[in-house]
Amino acid sequence: MKISIRNNQKKIRISRKLVNSVIKTAPAEENADSEGELSILFTGDQFIQKLNKKYRGIDSPTDVLAFPMEDPRLLGDIVISAERALAQASDFNHPAEHEIAFLLVHGFLHLLGYSDKTKEKSNLMMKRARAIISKLDLTGSVR
Repeated sequence: MKISIRNNQKKIRISRKLVNSVIKTAPAEENADSEGELSILFTGDQFIQKLNKKYRGIDSPTDVLAFPMEDPRLLGDIVISAERALAQASDFNHPAEHEIAFLLVHGFLHLLGYSDKTKEKSNLMMKRARAIISKLDLTGSVR
């Protein structure tokens, strides 16, 4: 899979090794096509809030947004707020790296069509995310 990573924030260091590990593991665990292109943007609350308002009609920051593409060669775009990741890592009492991994997996699952709009769908998505996260070399707990 061709991955484009952009980092336009300075709150946390983004490990390319972690990103590549997540994006290698997630398709394998989901039996998804590992070909194609994926774009990942790490940003701050202000920018992700603008996207959230424009595309979801919600005028507040969020942790992750996923934009699937219709072209089969393009998987889609994942946008992650580093500020939200830091806050949530603190809330869940785990390292920011773990939260970044979780948000990458969460965004990737959205690109594959998973939804968290209902409790049942959210539970399934969380189960799949945990299964993928368990395959990564992360010490300690992740959500």
